[in-house]
Amino acid sequence: MLKVFYEVIHTGLDILTPIKKVRVNTSDAPWITQHLKPLIMKRQKAFHKLGIASLQYKLYRNLVNRERNLCKGKFYKLKVEKIKDEDPKVWWRDVKRLSGAYQYSGDLISKIHVDEVHDLYFQDLANAINKTFLYPLEEYRLDKPLARLPTDEALSESPEVSELCVYKLLSKINPSKTNGPDEIPNWLLREYADFLALHVCKITNASIKEQRLPRMLLANVSPLPKKKIINDINKDLRPISLTSCISKVAEDCVI
Repeated sequence: MLKVFYEVIHTGLDILTPIKKVRVNTSDAPWITQHLKPLIMKRQKAFHKLGIASLQYKLYRNLVNRERNLCKGKFYKLKVEKIKDEDPKVWWRDVKRLSGAYQYSGDLISKIHVDEVHDLYFQDLANAINKTFLYPLEEYRLDKPLARLPTDEALSESPEVSELCVYKLLSKINPSKTNGPDEIPNWLLREYADFLALHVCKITNASIKEQRLPRMLLANVSPLPKKKIINDINKDLRPISLTSCISKVAEDCVI
């Protein structure tokens, strides 16, 4: 049921909002758009071919100046203006991004300076980090999986999640948060909560009655560095879990 649900939603997203590849330079200011960059290229070509006094160069120069001011204004309103009343740390971080002072600090692997894992392949390194994250939970590990209830008993005793409960939770989803491994945007679940509530309700009830959690509802765990330089994997990394929003809704319903 969940597989069909995902396939239908992703098919609709691929048709209505297909993924588009764009070239992005890491040195570009955050407010530069794909409409501004071609204008800049045309201005530069006119400058090299016709010179600074040519009418064509002046035309593109004026277009670039106007478009740049519009891009900066839109970026300020969307990303910066709303955080004036929030944490000053967040405010200054976005000011630095706007001014171009913020630089990308590199990927996680370049920050790990640990001799024991320095020569490991990517998969082996991921397994080593995963083992570190799981170590505090070892004392709670079960010797064998929990016994499942008999089918008849499970059907009679399992709780029923209502469509109204699912609808209320879907309609309160924060659309700005990152989606989970299912890659379904939160804004879609919130915008079409009245249409999707019934289907999510049926999937949740089926999962409870069958006493099984679909693999597609599991979370992706990403390591986030606590320091710029990682000298100890056990202390300098924290796990950040990205869980499917449907899984969170199901958990809230059960609780």
